[in-house]
Amino acid sequence: MAKIVISSLFTYDPLVCGFQSGRDLSETDYNELNPSEEIDLDIARAVHHRLSKRVIKELVDSVMLCVMKKEIDNLILLMDNRTDPLQEEALKILQSRIGDSAQIEIIRVNGNDTLSVAREVVNSIDSFDPKTDEIRINISSLKHTKTLGMIYGSYVRSEKVKEIMYVEKEDRRVVNIPKLSLTLTKNQRKILQYFKDLECGKIEKPKKKLYDLFKVDKSSFYYIINLLKDKGLLDDGNKLTDMGEVALL
Repeated sequence: MAKIVISSLFTYDPLVCGFQSGRDLSETDYNELNPSEEIDLDIARAVHHRLSKRVIKELVDSVMLCVMKKEIDNLILLMDNRTDPLQEEALKILQSRIGDSAQIEIIRVNGNDTLSVAREVVNSIDSFDPKTDEIRINISSLKHTKTLGMIYGSYVRSEKVKEIMYVEKEDRRVVNIPKLSLTLTKNQRKILQYFKDLECGKIEKPKKKLYDLFKVDKSSFYYIINLLKDKGLLDDGNKLTDMGEVALL
């Protein structure tokens, strides 16, 4: 049985006075941000360098701890498609440490787009057979907003996922996250898909009552609508939320 870990190398930018990682900080930059303060540029650059090294170490450790614990065969890494020297350096270190012990696959994605991240997680899960493969998700991204896409994708395919893992940075302990499910019933999926198609202009609003369209009684229809809203899949205007988009994957 093959053991697979789907992880990410999404970073946050280690900021020194608000500057993005990987930049060579200039005195002009600092003066624009803090015109009334005198800043020792050499000290600031040194701090920036140490922050960058720490980010790389945390990235590598969060993946390696999961890899070593499970003795995996395949490692799928979701990486930001923007230029990020920190994640590229982390990738080089991982490739060096893992060597030939596991196959590494890189998937580039817009890390700021939760739905895109979730879609890639779902596609990766679907590319394996849960009957013969053990699939684990590592959500220990340093960019917590980007972690949401990893979590959502795991929930949509929770029945195929063995574990959802998170590495606690304080004691370097791998903990298991509860697996929740975003599985929809047949009618829930039909109704959610209808509102998506309506919003996208793929279909026109029907003249008949919606509950007649879906061949359910009125009370059952509105029960499903309220349930979808309670789950955060539809907003009050019957438009799909990000979670609703993810649930249809």
